[in-house]
Amino acid sequence: MINYTTGSKAFLTIISAMALLAGCGPTPDPVEAPPKLEAQELFLVEQYLRVVEVRGLAVEGMAEADSVLGALALEIPVDSVMNISERISRKNPERWRIIFQEIQRRIDLMEP
Repeated sequence: MINYTTGSKAFLTIISAMALLAGCGPTPDPVEAPPKLEAQELFLVEQYLRVVEVRGLAVEGMAEADSVLGALALEIPVDSVMNISERISRKNPERWRIIFQEIQRRIDLMEP
């Protein structure tokens, strides 16, 4: 079993909050072209998708899911994720809708 550090717990908390917010967001118009993301917003999307992939391993019951999640928690820069998230929430909270739409679009592309 993995012994999660404070940083790992913070990361998982952030990702959980993002998942909840994504589920509450409006459904994007499929005809509309997705708005362009800034580099830091794209970074958040990519980090979130990394967690989605590992979560998929766990759902499939793969034994290595815990070790992959532990390694991922060490790789993802929690402080950066938290700082970027805080900046977006403070300065430009309407961007969250666009970020979550991009996350959902990419998740849809990952599904068979």
